[in-house]
Amino acid sequence: MIDKVPPHDIQAEMSLLGAVMLNYKCWSSVADLIEPDDFYREANGTIWHAMETIIDDADPIDIVSLSSRLTAMGCLESCGGIAYLMQIGEFVPTTANVGFYAKLVKDHANRRRVIEFANQAMVDAYQFDSNAAKIMDDMVDGVGILSSTTNETQHVDEFISEEVEEILRRSVNDMAGIKTGFLALDDITNGFRQGELFILGARPSMGKSALALQCALNIARNNGSVLFLSIEMSAPMVTQRLISLMTGINGKRLQNKVMDEYERRQISSARADLLSTQLFITADNRLDIHKIRAKATRLKREHNLQVIFIDYLQMIESKGDNRTREIGIISRGLKSIAKELNVCVVALSSLSRAVEKRDDKRPMMSDLRESGDLESDADVVAFLYRPMYYADMSQRMDLESEEAEVIITKNRNGEVGECRLQFTPQKARFDDLPLTDW
Repeated sequence: MIDKVPPHDIQAEMSLLGAVMLNYKCWSSVADLIEPDDFYREANGTIWHAMETIIDDADPIDIVSLSSRLTAMGCLESCGGIAYLMQIGEFVPTTANVGFYAKLVKDHANRRRVIEFANQAMVDAYQFDSNAAKIMDDMVDGVGILSSTTNETQHVDEFISEEVEEILRRSVNDMAGIKTGFLALDDITNGFRQGELFILGARPSMGKSALALQCALNIARNNGSVLFLSIEMSAPMVTQRLISLMTGINGKRLQNKVMDEYERRQISSARADLLSTQLFITADNRLDIHKIRAKATRLKREHNLQVIFIDYLQMIESKGDNRTREIGIISRGLKSIAKELNVCVVALSSLSRAVEKRDDKRPMMSDLRESGDLESDADVVAFLYRPMYYADMSQRMDLESEEAEVIITKNRNGEVGECRLQFTPQKARFDDLPLTDW
């Protein structure tokens, strides 16, 4: 590790505090950028925290209110007493440069954090019981968290030009989101929109993993960049499903039978096709939000990642003793990743058993299992439902295909409703219905 004093600028810290003391109304212009732990001098961070509590109480900030609040907090003397507050109050003659002071403080704070992450990575790297991939993931995750704290409020002009150009550039056949490969689904959802969280819920064995994987494959084959995170299935299982989708060979046959020459050629062709795509797969039963963010950040930087599929949300790890609260934390984390990286996060979700107790088995919003904040965090909530799944076995045995419904119950930026797809159980494959059946 480098033995140097960490980057800091005490004058900038004192100037920032002094400007707020000189005119507390300038607080609002920097409050969303600065946190107490951004200050190098601990006393300055404590003073900033005291200012936060004063503002929360809707009181003005001056030397009297600040000394009173620090006294109540039991840290006036450790912060330098009245003398230090007076020194700060006289440090700057004007508040005109308060934004500049705040940016200096933030820049030095982020430099210290980068050094901290790097030092920790160096220590871990020298300990050979640490996994190198995890060290890199943690490093990328740390940098991703830093970048998420530097967003500033901007005038609408900063956003509108690019958005208007995108709208005007769009041709008749274009859509706002990334095409799923299913005309009926795209028609109602307008595709997977980057920056959004899309929840796809279904009861077990309804086909949600198959539909998600097929969407991922469709996007990748259409020159999209996709990450498929499988917490439930192993990598060989995901691979077999992809080969089955691309070749039409029954999944059971792929597992148990010797392939004939024609099938071998199909499989070789599918492999070559997959190698030309930007479809990335992670099969890991110990995924948490930090790992997901790290993997997505790296792929965004290296391959311009567009869509993340997660199979499935309830299996993402989180620390806590209240699962509903944990799911809420996970959903907010996924929404944050979608916005920060400008990707669409498609998270599959299990449903409660309440569905099975009703005569009408069509899922509804209240069926989301351990829903927490899923409903509010999600931009789109959709449910997959196959009516024939609940029919007698005698009715299902001779069916080569059946209808499936995708029910959109929430769409923040579009329509709600439902679309129908064709499902082939033997191949776990979805297709658009013939146009005459729409």
